[in-house]
Amino acid sequence: MLRTLLTERFHLAMHTETRSFGHIVLTRAKGGSKMKEVAADAPSNMSYRLGHITQTRISMYVLALLLSRQMRQLVLDQTGLQGFYDIDLRWTPDDAPEGTDTGPPIFRAIQEQLGLRLESRKDGVDVLVVDRADRVPVAN
Repeated sequence: MLRTLLTERFHLAMHTETRSFGHIVLTRAKGGSKMKEVAADAPSNMSYRLGHITQTRISMYVLALLLSRQMRQLVLDQTGLQGFYDIDLRWTPDDAPEGTDTGPPIFRAIQEQLGLRLESRKDGVDVLVVDRADRVPVAN
């Protein structure tokens, strides 16, 4: 519906293509997930700051999104986990001030605390490419 609106009002033309660039994938570690699964309708309570994410109901898609922001790099969910989970993840950011120690580095923290793994890759990712669009929308 949104694409149709943008196409009609802005004459938006776009396509998808695969481009190769560096990113990180979130997968299950060898030992499997250590997270507690919760019901989809469970109450959600979140605390999110540099070096610490606590969430009482989070999907892996949202976790990958939050990690992307924290790491300033694209993180894609490839865990295959479809449910919602209760997590408390603590790590020491790479750019933390000297003497700050709230936990292990992010790659190790993910594995030890959640039973997941972050893996750096450089391969094809589908991206949306805008070919053209009008600056001013067509009137109603």
